[in-house]
Amino acid sequence: MKKIFTLIMTAAVAFTGCKYDDGDLWDKVDDLDSRLKTLEQTVGQMNTEVTSLQTLLKAIDSGSFITDFSALNGGNGYVLTLSNGETLEIYHGTAAPILGTTEIDGVYYWAYIVDGMASPLEDGSGNYLPVSGTTPVLSIDDAGYWMVDYGSGEEYITDGAGNYIMAKGGESMFELVENGYYYVTFHMADGTVFRLPKMSTAEFVIDARKREHFKYESTRTFGITMQGVSSASVTDRPDFWTTSLELDPNGETGTISVTAPGQALVSLFPAAAGGTITVTVNGHDGTLLVKLNVYADDRDYGLACLTFEDDDYNGSWESTDGRGYWTSLIDSPQYGGPLLYGDYSNVDYHWYDERNTELASELVTSWGSTVFWNGGIALSDYHLSDITQGGFDTQLSIVDATGFDNSVNFSVATGYPDGYPTAPGTLPGIYFKDGKERVVDHMYVTSTTYFANNVLNGDAYCPALPPTGYVNITAIGFDSAGTPVSAAVQPFEIANGANGPVVDWQPWDLSALGKVHRIEFNMEGSADGYNQYGWARPAYFAFDNVAVRFYDNE
Repeated sequence: MKKIFTLIMTAAVAFTGCKYDDGDLWDKVDDLDSRLKTLEQTVGQMNTEVTSLQTLLKAIDSGSFITDFSALNGGNGYVLTLSNGETLEIYHGTAAPILGTTEIDGVYYWAYIVDGMASPLEDGSGNYLPVSGTTPVLSIDDAGYWMVDYGSGEEYITDGAGNYIMAKGGESMFELVENGYYYVTFHMADGTVFRLPKMSTAEFVIDARKREHFKYESTRTFGITMQGVSSASVTDRPDFWTTSLELDPNGETGTISVTAPGQALVSLFPAAAGGTITVTVNGHDGTLLVKLNVYADDRDYGLACLTFEDDDYNGSWESTDGRGYWTSLIDSPQYGGPLLYGDYSNVDYHWYDERNTELASELVTSWGSTVFWNGGIALSDYHLSDITQGGFDTQLSIVDATGFDNSVNFSVATGYPDGYPTAPGTLPGIYFKDGKERVVDHMYVTSTTYFANNVLNGDAYCPALPPTGYVNITAIGFDSAGTPVSAAVQPFEIANGANGPVVDWQPWDLSALGKVHRIEFNMEGSADGYNQYGWARPAYFAFDNVAVRFYDNE
């Protein structure tokens, strides 16, 4: 780094004792010190705006809106609160920014802004850095030159000739913020314009799941309920999809009809296979953006997927503590926590994938109590790769480092009886809360660390799995009357003596059960897994991404 400040101080010491008027020199030192303090403030504001820009683009993509708009203390900017609970801080600037964005094929990337020209930031491998990903951290050196760290260490920002760029002070990524009646419009200093709607008390609900399937060239119509709406229109749709929006004059109901493109068009233009339909709704006091995700193929049914991720939740539940629906269901500690055990008698732990797969679950009641050790399915994001440390107190941990497909959340099931079929509710299970029967197509399964440790090393209740041993997870389906269905699926072998436990995510095809109202799971295996009390291995396994078939006429 350049150490100009240090060099000036050295010069001042060298002249000590001489008849030398060092007032001008100290004035320059004071000026530099004051300038660096001003630049430090600018850097702090710029880094805040980097985070704010990421939050703004995420809000636009998710359909969030602004619930509050006010000036910052000191009048040098604004603070905005979003409907998802996040906030934006935006500052006024007097000079062009050093960091901005550039759009390439519909994706925004971080960019240096030098002499009004945007050049994409690159990582160590030469890849562009999307705004939705890495957060660059700006800084200045001791002499006031711009530096940036985007994950691999600080480096100087240079102009086209390779020269370091001096920070001027007062830089801002946001040039102008317009607080309109329906929207707040953000004019970026690099020329980009973003717009986010303001909160409206209007309601506009499309009776659809989070992602709807269409057979090629088919048309589907969805009902709408609304209140306080003055007008609405479809403002975005995937290429070659057509829509028709009809609102009743009374302002309370309506329909939206959607037609998918043909297979020939999708073959020529793969992006036309699906995307997002956006309806802009003008209320009497603001605007809403309502989105419907659609896709098309040649099947008679589509797949809705239960991922246990907060971003995929499509129900009516709202958090009071800032956490998403699924994350709020993760207990702490893993064993004995308040959500799954409470006072070790009866807890009301349940979940419902509303307006998506319609799957639900709750804990099993046994021996007069309802707690997790009696059986049930719990949410988790716990990981423990050291299998030797797996035990009952790490019951929600898996060996794999992530949920399926690098996700965060997954679920853990526990419970067994010796021998089944059984009456519904005896085993951990999933069911359709709306009472219908559907085909559960598949899910992904892996071992918990507790189970894996038992298989490899044994415990006081049963030995390690021998070379000829095996452990299976079995599934039984029930119809809406509670009668076991006659069809069966291949058990999922979660461990065997030759290969040990499954420690990565593997698919399990459940479609052979056919249409069911409920599926319950049991664990069983070779004789070494039993003792005088019955099944003795930890009856825990993890699953994720449960896919359910939905036919277009449902």
